[in-house]
Amino acid sequence: MRARSADIVITNHSLYFTEPDDEEPVSLPRHAQVIFDEAHNLEEGATQHLTRESSLFVLNSAMRKLFEKGRRGAESGILPQLKEALVKDNNAPAEDRYKAFDTISRVEEFTTAARETGRAFYRRLADVPPPKEGTFRIRGEFLDGNAWREILEPLHEYQDALMALNSALNAALEFVQGPPEGDPLVPDELIATLQKLSSTATELADDLEFTSAVADEDFVYWIKVSQPEKGFIASLNAAPIEVAQYLADSIFKVKESAILCSATMSVSGKFDFIGGRIGLTLADPDRITQFIAGSPFDYERQCKAIVPSFLPDLSGGGRGGAQPSRQAVSPWQGADTATTESEYAAALADFCASLATVSRGRMMILFTSYKMMTTCAEIMREPLENAGIKLLAQGAGQTRERLTEEFRAEGASVLMGADSFWEGVDLIGDALSCLVIARLPFDSLGDPVSAARSERVARNGGSPFFDYSIPNAVIKFKQGFGRLIRHKTDRGIVVIADQRIVSKNYGSTFAKNIPSSLIRCDDPQKVLLAAERFLPLAGGQSAPSARP
Repeated sequence: MRARSADIVITNHSLYFTEPDDEEPVSLPRHAQVIFDEAHNLEEGATQHLTRESSLFVLNSAMRKLFEKGRRGAESGILPQLKEALVKDNNAPAEDRYKAFDTISRVEEFTTAARETGRAFYRRLADVPPPKEGTFRIRGEFLDGNAWREILEPLHEYQDALMALNSALNAALEFVQGPPEGDPLVPDELIATLQKLSSTATELADDLEFTSAVADEDFVYWIKVSQPEKGFIASLNAAPIEVAQYLADSIFKVKESAILCSATMSVSGKFDFIGGRIGLTLADPDRITQFIAGSPFDYERQCKAIVPSFLPDLSGGGRGGAQPSRQAVSPWQGADTATTESEYAAALADFCASLATVSRGRMMILFTSYKMMTTCAEIMREPLENAGIKLLAQGAGQTRERLTEEFRAEGASVLMGADSFWEGVDLIGDALSCLVIARLPFDSLGDPVSAARSERVARNGGSPFFDYSIPNAVIKFKQGFGRLIRHKTDRGIVVIADQRIVSKNYGSTFAKNIPSSLIRCDDPQKVLLAAERFLPLAGGQSAPSARP
């Protein structure tokens, strides 16, 4: 490949981590220098690389490539192709071809058995998480209980089927490759495909063994289940709790130089948090140089950051009392008494619909919950349509890039996104003039990796909340905030709808990690009026009046 002989190679974190240093590289050249852009994602990139998964999806994909029989008896996959090659225009000895043909037929049987036992195992696995919960962390007490014992029988049957399949694949490879000094029985490209799928089958068995053993204390294990329209998808997963040592050993201790770039690696002006998470603290301190460059943007002139204190405080900071019905009064009135997520979503959606009318769309709303995003979308869709504004929400099979391009082209539109939209979305100019951050981006309490890392921090004598959750959330918060101002000529407002940034002591950590002063406002009409006066006009149009 051209990359292996190049002087400079540009790749992503995922591909970089797949290239082993102790073996001959496949895609990238051996190198002594490396530059990581968006280096705040190094821990996540290394974690994904080291995560092991055993899933129905991967099983079905691999077995389909090997052998599948359709409803009308049509066969597909590499195995039928091999059998066809053995009987068509083949000058190899008939006895050798017969033996190879029979062996491949047995592989087909073992492929079917692996698929069926795997489905039975994952179907049983899918019953483990409680209803409406897609993730279940595996702990010691679960392994000692009856629920896990009931899984062991289908697990062992599946493991035996994979073992038999691997043995049969190895035998088939030996046959089709022919004698050491003779010609192969089938074309080389078919042999290469079979070798690749044989390796995949071995990986399936290895990943199942590792994830079901739940034996490595430095890993966290969990079951993940989703229920798409066509059947269930279940998986066993295992991820490393810490990757600092791995990154130190594979990068910081062995490379001549490693440059880490990101606008959000520091927390409160220090690199202590990210340095500990990615293993910089394990490298020679004399080799480390740190530098924080100032922003090229004039945030005081280009951006206003507003906290609408009339919205509900989900943290329980209200003065008590029941939330008025949405049918009776505006959800903005007395909203500080609301405490439930549905009340918060209703108030947020109504306010954002009004704000989007003032801004003529050009608004992106960042969520930490798909459920809340869906709720807000349902509430906002009709009023936005009445105002001639299109609503674009993440999901429904559309990629982030597709949604972003449509948002840029539409102009008068509102874009809703979760997780992946907090970074990597680049909208320069007045395509985006209003950014709403629905909640401070703390990791989900149900995320097994974050939970295990919090527990590890506690065991090491730290505070899971202050030493892990807050700095982790601050980095993502800075990424989200940075979606608005992307150029020296950009101008807009950021609405931070989460009251915790002003109602909680730890909120000041978030506030001082953004480049704009926070403006707290208890009157929705004042926010709308400020937006009307501050936001640039779209396409020369006049913004509608925000006055009641």
